[in-house]
Amino acid sequence: MFDIVGILILVVLIVVFSFLTTRAWKLKNALLKWAGVFISGLLTLIPIALLVLALIGFSKLNAHYDNPAASVQVAGTQAQIARGEQLAHICSNCHSPGNELPLSGSNFGVKFDMPPMGALYAPNLTPSGNIQDWTDGEVIRAIREGIHRMAAHC
Repeated sequence: MFDIVGILILVVLIVVFSFLTTRAWKLKNALLKWAGVFISGLLTLIPIALLVLALIGFSKLNAHYDNPAASVQVAGTQAQIARGEQLAHICSNCHSPGNELPLSGSNFGVKFDMPPMGALYAPNLTPSGNIQDWTDGEVIRAIREGIHRMAAHC
């Protein structure tokens, strides 16, 4: 829903500033004409660039991939668990509210004092969290390739 509203706002800004650019082009006073064309043209190009970037981002977020997850079963030995705990500390900054294990999820925007541009949540990466139904191969593919479980199913 917010994606559509954002796109519509960018389209309205493009239309309005394009109209102002054409109006400025028709002015008789050269100084006002070129200043108006420059300013309104720049204010037209900025939303156009944002619209292009947003559409590219939305297409990548909604892309489907054909590479299947490997059918691998992690043994879960003590050495693997210890190594995983070492690596998980790298992820705890974003995926944990207190920068400690377990990786129970965190509100990324609030944690890092980001401007209010939407809700960004780093998901819960514990076995009881968002990945509880994932196979080991799907988890490995998500970490290595950044492909969500659902993005691979067409």
